[in-house]
Amino acid sequence: MNTPLRILIVDDSPLDAELLVLTLKRLGFAPSWTVTDNAAGLTAALAERPEIVFTDCNMGQFDAGDVLGLVRAQAPTVPVVVVSGSANEEELRQQGAADFLLKDRLAEIGTVVERVLGAAKQT
Repeated sequence: MNTPLRILIVDDSPLDAELLVLTLKRLGFAPSWTVTDNAAGLTAALAERPEIVFTDCNMGQFDAGDVLGLVRAQAPTVPVVVVSGSANEEELRQQGAADFLLKDRLAEIGTVVERVLGAAKQT
């Protein structure tokens, strides 16, 4: 399959970002990716027009709410998926999260990607 996919990963754990990319590859995607953990990096990476943004919930000084605010302001059509061990889903949905994925359920990422990209094309 090897479906090309431009992704942006906002996470302060390089290991978690690597695991996300490897899981996508195993599921037949051919991702090109950028990883950042701060507002300046996110702003720069959004200029590269990712198809989807994956973000951790808590990264110290920067969190999923901050990511959602910046993406909505700069690239409102790009879906944001929160990938975390725990998250306040309702609050983050209200802020614009397209979907949620628990880190221990990364095998479901292919379904999530297809669902959110399909929904983004409908709008």
